[in-house]
Amino acid sequence: MKKYLHLLLLLLGFQFATAQSYDFGLFVGTSFYEGDVAPSAYKDYFKTLEPAVGFSVRTWPEYQFSFRFGFNYGTVSGSDTLRVSSRSRGITFRTRIYEIYGVLEWNFAYWKPGDGVFSITPYMLGGVNVFRFNPQAPFEGQWINLQPLGTEGQGLPGFDKPYSLTEVGIPIGGGIRLQLSKHITMSFELSARKLFTDYLDDVSGTQFLYNDIKRGNGTLAAKLSLPGFDEGLQDSFNVKQRGNPAKDWYYMAGVTIAYRFSNSFYYYQGKPVIGCPRF
Repeated sequence: MKKYLHLLLLLLGFQFATAQSYDFGLFVGTSFYEGDVAPSAYKDYFKTLEPAVGFSVRTWPEYQFSFRFGFNYGTVSGSDTLRVSSRSRGITFRTRIYEIYGVLEWNFAYWKPGDGVFSITPYMLGGVNVFRFNPQAPFEGQWINLQPLGTEGQGLPGFDKPYSLTEVGIPIGGGIRLQLSKHITMSFELSARKLFTDYLDDVSGTQFLYNDIKRGNGTLAAKLSLPGFDEGLQDSFNVKQRGNPAKDWYYMAGVTIAYRFSNSFYYYQGKPVIGCPRF
């Protein structure tokens, strides 16, 4: 994961040194996810929306392209109460997400920052991010970290090792950008993250025996693996499978207000000089 972080920082430094202008943006919006505990009906996704915030720096090496680097914080959650076919599992989860990202933006229309003339353009984006997550479930009035428990047998003989809480994803999406003045732009954006993990919600397609989880990883791990399981009525030696192995996704949507600065880096007699940002 460190090499991706170093690459993002290297690209950020290079773009700062070479860009004609850059802007600093503040993002406010919402986050949600798609996975094994996502709602069955699209209308119920509104019940899972959580707040998200972030900040970013954008550089403009060319009028139709820009590079954006930033940090976002959000929460995603899900519950079997919103899934008609999975209510017997009784699973509920949430996870906070911290991400750093770098994306390339392509504007459909010619865009010149700082013109001072109102303009509007749709845009698309794609890139890479590194994110940290930690799925939790409610239990007796507390939120319990699930990854250390091994709710699908992680760490036991014959099962996968515990999954990593730091992963890489691919942000893709688009939006509409408006230039409101010489220095201020507003963007409306929806972006998805294609993930390479199926454990954003701690649920995957592993088959296991409830009794194996209880004996190997403890009673709490077994109870949170299938909260709807009744040991007095159900056979703990039946094979269980909580979800499917398809990878999870998460999304962020919202508004970014950005302020443009002139580049504080310029060249004198062939050497870079650091000056003060010009407003």
